[in-house]
Amino acid sequence: MRKIFRHKKVVLLTGIMIIVSFVIAGISIFLMYNNAKKQLYERLTDIVNQEKSEITIWLNNFHANESDIIKLLGHVKKYNSSLGIDGEIVIARAVNDSIVFIISRKSISRHYSISKKIPRASPMYKALNAETGCIKAKDYNNDEVFAAYTFVKPLKLGIVAKIPTAEINRPYIFSAILVLILTIIFISICSFAFFKITSPLINSLLESEGRLRMAIMAARFPIMIHAEDGEVITINEVWTELTGYSHKDIPTIPDWTEKAYQRRSQVIKETIDKLYFLDHKVEDGESEILTAAGKKIIWDFGSAPLGKFNNGRRLVISMAKDVTESKRIVDALRKSEEKYRALNDKVNEANRELQERNNEYASLNEEYKTQNEELQQAKEKAEENDRLKSVFLANMSHEVRTPMNAIIGFSECLMNSSLTEIKRKRFTNIIKERTYDLLRIVEDILDVLKIEAKQMQFIET
Repeated sequence: MRKIFRHKKVVLLTGIMIIVSFVIAGISIFLMYNNAKKQLYERLTDIVNQEKSEITIWLNNFHANESDIIKLLGHVKKYNSSLGIDGEIVIARAVNDSIVFIISRKSISRHYSISKKIPRASPMYKALNAETGCIKAKDYNNDEVFAAYTFVKPLKLGIVAKIPTAEINRPYIFSAILVLILTIIFISICSFAFFKITSPLINSLLESEGRLRMAIMAARFPIMIHAEDGEVITINEVWTELTGYSHKDIPTIPDWTEKAYQRRSQVIKETIDKLYFLDHKVEDGESEILTAAGKKIIWDFGSAPLGKFNNGRRLVISMAKDVTESKRIVDALRKSEEKYRALNDKVNEANRELQERNNEYASLNEEYKTQNEELQQAKEKAEENDRLKSVFLANMSHEVRTPMNAIIGFSECLMNSSLTEIKRKRFTNIIKERTYDLLRIVEDILDVLKIEAKQMQFIET
């Protein structure tokens, strides 16, 4: 039994089952009790109504007086069987400030009376006030009862049929106690049997968990198990040895990322948050982390989902491989290879330069041969250019004189005062046109000079 109570969850489950059973049983008994009370009120109402009907029949059909009716009411004893052990029918009338009980089938004698000022006999008090109905109240013995009441107007009599509440409640209280005892016994037996059946499985799971924890702690590479709410469940010894952070230093993922990644902590945390929704292993890649001693190391991470914990949280196991040394060796080899390639490139460049010089020396003779030919061609071209220039200047002088003569001639004509306005405008337009012709010629001359001075590129089309 002690082993059962060592498992808090089993005890908690048993307690919940007992409470739920009590609630269900209580609700059932409560509903049954209310239904029984409703039926009881209906039965009591039928009894007082039948009693009232008989009195009315005797009065109307047999013209009986009050004494005769009271004698005849002796037959109501047969109703006592339907009113249980302590139930009764009571008939009374109001006399001044008192209630006088005429007939009672139980504990009081005829013509017993009580004052209306005494807070008892509430059902009869309501009946004598010409009311009809049902009530749970105190009777003339100050006992709590369920009662139905009515009023016989011709005789001014009140009729009450009542049963003590204790008599009605007794079987339900007994049922509740019995259900309570049986429920505790049944759930205790079921819990004990359940524990006995599942105990080997629970112990096996605990042993498996212990072996897994030992394997994680003894692993030769860093391992961390963490939950989706950010809690770091465990880290192994290698993780602490390489980083210098114990589980107390990094109880949560934000603490780990803040210490190991610093400025990149938020980006890394967002990447870790995505791992909890995966259903397969992933390779996170290499990351540079900062140890507690301030040293930078490089780890190659991989993660895999572990499913949900017993409280519903998703778990992920993250493993890492310290690749700092291998990265250093790879970097050294890469640098050495780069140096070798640079030296090889220099040798190849020197050979290429020697080959180019040999080619240059071989081509010098060809260049010397062609230079004389080029010089001769340049001389001939220069002579040709001089000749063409002379022809061009002669043509340009002719082209210049033509508009100039027109300008001079029409300018002299403008000096004639007898010219009409129309001719004056026409001569002025001619002078202007010839001036533009002269300006274009001057621009062409300037373009030619620029071409010769290589200030303008000449493109053949």
